[in-house]
Amino acid sequence: EKNAFTSWTSGGAETGNARAASVEQANRGNYSGKFVFGGTAASNQAYQYITHSANQATHYSRLYVKVTSESLATGEETSIFEQTTATLTAQVAGVKFVDVDGAGAYALKAYYHNGTSLTAYGTTQAISLNTWYAVELKYISAAGAGGMNFYVDGVEVGAGVSSLSNASYPTRNFFVGQYNGTEDSALTYYLDDVAVDSAYRVYPVSTTVAGVTIDSGGALTIGSLINTAYSYRHALISA
Repeated sequence: EKNAFTSWTSGGAETGNARAASVEQANRGNYSGKFVFGGTAASNQAYQYITHSANQATHYSRLYVKVTSESLATGEETSIFEQTTATLTAQVAGVKFVDVDGAGAYALKAYYHNGTSLTAYGTTQAISLNTWYAVELKYISAAGAGGMNFYVDGVEVGAGVSSLSNASYPTRNFFVGQYNGTEDSALTYYLDDVAVDSAYRVYPVSTTVAGVTIDSGGALTIGSLINTAYSYRHALISA
């Protein structure tokens, strides 16, 4: 953990919004990424992103999120993470926080590109404020074999979608926070333990016994941290 966003390609925030490494909350370690949306503009941007070296037809995303405050109107949404093509505004997948009823019901909602347009997944996952959740999204762009699967705390939400003809909509950029906003919603959340990859792998909490650490590839190494060489991209939000 470096208490900075140095592993990311770029980032930004509109006036009234902010993103920073924070010691206020952490799912693991000392830092998480704090994202504050003041709701002063419809685009409502606060984000960091990475650009992959090539288009990713298969993209696995996993992070932990904890929403601590919100003042969204009923039905309003704010992105937790977004995936786009090489065009930063061309979103192909992602997960958003939703105020369901304006009376304390909240949910996570997944999105995917079906080959024609960005589409809301039909099944959402209810969540509570001030609780950490593991959020995972598998998105595949392919001719007749595209698909999306959405998981919260290791349990699949719904049955996913398959047989999509969305080969023209691969992932090239991965955003944490929100870049492509459409509503002036006020919200604060924390993100931690972000991992994105071109194949499914298990990213365990570092397990050390007498100086022996089990790394992310399942090998044993002596006196080193989790080996991230197995991952297409694996970084703590603050790394």
